[in-house]
Amino acid sequence: RQKTMVNDMDSLILVNTYENRGYRMVEKILDTEIEEKVLKADHPVILDFWNQGCGPCQALGPVLEELSEEEKDIKFYSIRIDEGEEAVKRFRVMAAPTLLFIKGGTVKKKTIGFRSKESIAAVIEEQLRA
Repeated sequence: RQKTMVNDMDSLILVNTYENRGYRMVEKILDTEIEEKVLKADHPVILDFWNQGCGPCQALGPVLEELSEEEKDIKFYSIRIDEGEEAVKRFRVMAAPTLLFIKGGTVKKKTIGFRSKESIAAVIEEQLRA
């Protein structure tokens, strides 16, 4: 966890970095868990590849958290690029953030860069509910 102090002493803001993710519904996973939790899952999965210090990654975190609370039938996972070298190679991740939309062990869609909640919801409808 990183602490950031704002000029106003009454405003102490604790900023969760992706190191601790800080989110309840988006589960951080390791390379070794990809096969079991993602590819063999009996439910649709959104896998978020992110990097610490990445502005678009930081902005995407709360969007995924909000969607994960609404989309109860989809499991949301995240993996840090520098901690998931095998997964990065396997899925040919070239930039952060990258989202993989996976159903039945197959990547249905890959997006790169920040996406709005509405954009991600549209991909969910198109690729994971079809």
